[in-house]
Amino acid sequence: MTYDVSFSADFPSETRETAASATPDRPRFFGGPAALLLPLALFVATTFALFSVEQAFDLYGLAAAGLAALFAGALLSKTPALYWKAAVAGAASTLTGTVVLLLLAAGVFSAVVKAGGAADGVVYLGNLLNLSGNAFTVFALLAATLFGTATGSSIGTLLTAVPLLFPAGVALGADASLLAGALLSGAIFGDHLSPVSDVTVISAMTQRTTDGRSPEIGAVVTTRLPYALPALGIALLGYAVLSGDAQSVATASGTANAATLPHLPELPSLPQGDAAGLAMLLPVFLLIAVAVRTRDVLTAAGAGIVSGLAIGLATGRFSASDILGVHEGAVSGILYAGVTGMGGIILLCITLFAFTEVVTRSGLGEAAVEKLLGTNTVSEKSTGGALRVEILLAAATLVVTTLFAAVTSASTALVGVLANDPANRAGLDPLRRAHLLTGFANGLPVLMPFSAFILILTGILSGLPGGDAVTPVALGLSSFYPLALTAVLVFSIATGFGRTTKGLAAKALPSTNLSAPRSARSARSEAAL
Repeated sequence: MTYDVSFSADFPSETRETAASATPDRPRFFGGPAALLLPLALFVATTFALFSVEQAFDLYGLAAAGLAALFAGALLSKTPALYWKAAVAGAASTLTGTVVLLLLAAGVFSAVVKAGGAADGVVYLGNLLNLSGNAFTVFALLAATLFGTATGSSIGTLLTAVPLLFPAGVALGADASLLAGALLSGAIFGDHLSPVSDVTVISAMTQRTTDGRSPEIGAVVTTRLPYALPALGIALLGYAVLSGDAQSVATASGTANAATLPHLPELPSLPQGDAAGLAMLLPVFLLIAVAVRTRDVLTAAGAGIVSGLAIGLATGRFSASDILGVHEGAVSGILYAGVTGMGGIILLCITLFAFTEVVTRSGLGEAAVEKLLGTNTVSEKSTGGALRVEILLAAATLVVTTLFAAVTSASTALVGVLANDPANRAGLDPLRRAHLLTGFANGLPVLMPFSAFILILTGILSGLPGGDAVTPVALGLSSFYPLALTAVLVFSIATGFGRTTKGLAAKALPSTNLSAPRSARSARSEAAL
């Protein structure tokens, strides 16, 4: 199923920009469209303050920052009525509605898998295999990969897998930093590949053809494998070769010493887990199979949710009252947790899509792209034009995600919307663009010492035996999957591997705006800046 997610679908056609001149409904600003960089800077500063300085990992707070940036932009507008008309068009577009529904379905499925004890099943496998040392580190990577792909939540994977696997792994002789890096790598793999990951959904929905069609989620997952699996293979090899014994705990970060080693045998052993939890992996495989077969992630999520609830009830993992109930006047349950867990991301997407529509209609985004790429490269569907757009997309994703403290959903939404039109003009396929967006967002920015992932994981580790031996810098250097993924994508851009101008984009009909004469677009762009 292909979703029609034309970003301006709700805007009257007679008010859209024509090829020859700017529309009367284009919002105007004091100081020109570049004034919108001020509210954007406000959002970036607030994000960094919340996630890196205050370490307040709350997406509702980030959504509030997005709303503040939206209102700040309105104060800079000479035409506030037109500003809000554009903002409402972005917030109420088909793209926004599609993303909201997909995120809600993903949240509920993730809650079902967690409540069903899939993590307990994975731990049971670890006990059954009787692993230790570097073998346990490799198992931890695979376990986090499986759980991350099942839930589509990197943070949820860390909160679930790290307390279970890290203390036991250190006790069994695994290197503390490498073990923590393996768990983070597995969580990022799931965020990168899972069909119910918010980043997967947003990257796919923001990359549209010129007639407003977006890639199918099933196709996104299957065509992403040539990037994800080689990176995972490199990471597996790295952990298998480099993971040492308990002695390396003392040298992993330079903060511990051999005096700590006699205490390691007192660390807890691996929890027993529960074989019944393995049954909850069946809905995961069903969801992926249906998504690939039907090309419709909403249908796939529905199948996963229904089968997961049925298996959970049949195996006694939870009762009917656990699905949705009221306790002392407060609503609770699996469905409730799934919906509320996505609330912050959904509100953040609504505010960002509203703001990016204002940026798009102001002409700022197109002007900036043409200034960076040159006026002749994005108007021709050529290898050179596609290469330049890929380099710009990679650089923009790396910079914005880093500035956003690795809040990948926010950076993917912002960069994805702004890069869509120039990428279409270069003939770059939406699937390729979606892969570059998620890949570079889940790459180097994740490993920065001030990234949300590093800060959250070090916070979890600080309360666990052996966790004090892991520093943010050591953790970043020990997370092999994001490093390998970045290397794979750079190689792909440099060699052209996976690049195509004959896919979904080539099948689309050219729109009036994108087929406008270059001189008309250039004039508008120069006026914007």
